[in-house]
Amino acid sequence: MKIFRGVIGIICLFILILSFIFIALKIRNNFFDHNYRHFFTQSPFVRKILNLHDYGDAQSDYLGNKKFPKLLIEIDSLNGYELSKETLEGLKERLQEICQKPSGVEIKEDDTIYESQENFSVSEVRDLEKTFRDYYTESGQAVLYILVLTTSKEKPTSVGTTFSETGIVVFKKTIEDTSNLIEYQREMEESTIYHEFGHLLGLEHSKQGVMAEKVEVVNSKISESDFWFSEEDLAKIDNLKSKY
Repeated sequence: MKIFRGVIGIICLFILILSFIFIALKIRNNFFDHNYRHFFTQSPFVRKILNLHDYGDAQSDYLGNKKFPKLLIEIDSLNGYELSKETLEGLKERLQEICQKPSGVEIKEDDTIYESQENFSVSEVRDLEKTFRDYYTESGQAVLYILVLTTSKEKPTSVGTTFSETGIVVFKKTIEDTSNLIEYQREMEESTIYHEFGHLLGLEHSKQGVMAEKVEVVNSKISESDFWFSEEDLAKIDNLKSKY
């Protein structure tokens, strides 16, 4: 019996080591991912130690209300590309609807960024975060960080993307330059953030609603039904909440 337990222990240790190797190599859908990842990612400190910064790794920050009863949204914007007042008001209301934080949602328009370049790569976005970001998730407060810039260097048609487990970038100039969507400009700002926030919660692309893949680009037809989560995705979010 002791030998059997020892063999089982060695096998488990081997699996765990392989899983950590997969993490280091950024390989997803492994044993660790499916069974243990969400336990480790509930601590921002452990996420930092184990380099767990993929989308979905901070879902407990946003959906767990006991440890993080408040959501702070820090926004740093390129000069001249600030989000509209209407967008900020809608963002505060709708994210509270999703996260249901007991202490509410606070939006802090923080820094104005003075950069003259026309587009930004993901690495440049991360450099800006290192320079300008002031708030990080800590006990009592989850933080969502939003950068508002011009356009994407790698994918010019992209209106937004995630760049860490708590970071979103909105490419506002790309939204503004799309004349056939001008009547939906404010809605596009909001839906872009909701779409990327859905990814931060761990949601994949859906066939309909704000998580549809077409919401991420400007050369696709969109409608009012694409501005919020589908019933199916709302049900998925409710299921995720039950874990915390």
